[in-house]
Amino acid sequence: MIVIPLVDQKLTRGAVNKLLGALPRKLDSATIGMGLAIQEKNALLHLVKSLLDRDVRLSLDASALIPEVLPLLANKNVVVTPHAGEFKRLFGQAPPDSKNNRIKLVEEKAKEFGITILLKGATDVISNGTTTYLYTKKIPAMTVGGTGDVLSGLTAGLLSKNRKPLESAAAAAFINGLAGKAVQKKLGLHMTSMDLLTEIPSVMKPFDKIV
Repeated sequence: MIVIPLVDQKLTRGAVNKLLGALPRKLDSATIGMGLAIQEKNALLHLVKSLLDRDVRLSLDASALIPEVLPLLANKNVVVTPHAGEFKRLFGQAPPDSKNNRIKLVEEKAKEFGITILLKGATDVISNGTTTYLYTKKIPAMTVGGTGDVLSGLTAGLLSKNRKPLESAAAAAFINGLAGKAVQKKLGLHMTSMDLLTEIPSVMKPFDKIV
């Protein structure tokens, strides 16, 4: 892990400029938002726009999911990965409890804003407004904090290899779920996000020959 220290503890315009100057010019993908404290919304918008202008594919989560970012994302190689609360903050509507209505709302918002949405939950809903995938996990151990961060990282990793946000998001949800099932089988409900991360190479190994 290579850490680039920033002078500000929260994301500011100055911190973004330093970060952009330190990043490789040919960056394939990035994930933004997890554990990120934002002091200035415009700093986040500057970061996202600058990366998109460099043709960087993005996975946005957590603090990066604010309504102001949506106009920058239309028809770009971007996946947003909200849980229900973040979905409400981003789009102004809470996902309904009804599965069918939940799917419908995700599809509507994905189509309206020209993005791919991965709504996390007991059943992940992944849609670009035209095509929708569902992944039902039934893995109670994965309700621990941090498993969604791993999912966002997986999404960015898969985006680095292609320009298909929907397929990358769906594959990430599937791999994340496989790892979660494997860890729950080993450890029961006492899972951490690091346990999940450690398991990913093992669950991906059977797919090596396919790739």
